Amino acid sequence: MTSPSPTSDGAGLGATRGSHGDERDRTAANRAGRRPCVGQRNTDRCGQLISASPCDKGIRLPPISRGTRVLPTAQQVHDLARLLPARLAATVYLAAGCGLRMGEILGLEMDDIDFDAREVHVRRQLKVLKGRQPFLGPVKTNTSARTVELPEVVAVALRQHLADGCDAVEVDDDTDRRRPVRRAARLLFRGVGGEPVNAATFSRTWATAREAVGLPARWGIHGLRHYYATVLIHAGASVKTVQLSLGHSTPTVTLNIYVHEWPDVLDRTRLLIDGALGQHGTAATPAVSRA
Repeated sequence: MTSPSPTSDGAGLGATRGSHGDERDRTAANRAGRRPCVGQRNTDRCGQLISASPCDKGIRLPPISRGTRVLPTAQQVHDLARLLPARLAATVYLAAGCGLRMGEILGLEMDDIDFDAREVHVRRQLKVLKGRQPFLGPVKTNTSARTVELPEVVAVALRQHLADGCDAVEVDDDTDRRRPVRRAARLLFRGVGGEPVNAATFSRTWATAREAVGLPARWGIHGLRHYYATVLIHAGASVKTVQLSLGHSTPTVTLNIYVHEWPDVLDRTRLLIDGALGQHGTAATPAVSRA
């Protein structure tokens, strides 16, 4: 009697199925919303099907350490602006003074700056994809579309930047993904030839200024956004205020990034409570009777 033929992986089985049988097994499993065990070609070898990944049962990956965050001094912030080309100097103040991301800064247009109301409206960002020229697109999250207060130091830098006017440049606008258009945009910041700023080119220009002021390698303009957040926190701003100013999706995101910046605020809270309640006796430490 001829023994059963081995399967393709070399394991001898009492009964084998051809490729059509294996395909029927997989099709039936898929229709039932289940997948066969990983690496198994038929159910006889596994004994059962797995209907859901066991890794979905509340298993969490360990947090990634962010290391020590380097914050610049106020003088280093001013020096960065001074060392960048004049056409890009105001980007430093929009990051350090308004907390904008680089893409949000490079996507700003004239109509986004309201000097009278002292506000900056973040409505879009400038994006770069491989094989495509810089284009306008939607901001990172729904809450990233926001209105940010315009401090006087930032307003002064912008007025100086715009003293010579701001001509329009043709750019693709995919902010509304359903209706992408090519239009004239009065972008605040331009490349050497008047084109939208390419992030890679900006990074090379930035690296020279960053090194000159003594900040570490790979320290990008995003570090100024951290500077902005830290200034707010140390001045007593709430988590919600910082979240809205930065355009984070939830307060939890803000806390996860900056929780270590709040200890002195907690100390201030303790002082407030001690000031309000510390002059009176408590159940644990009764006041001295005057009887």
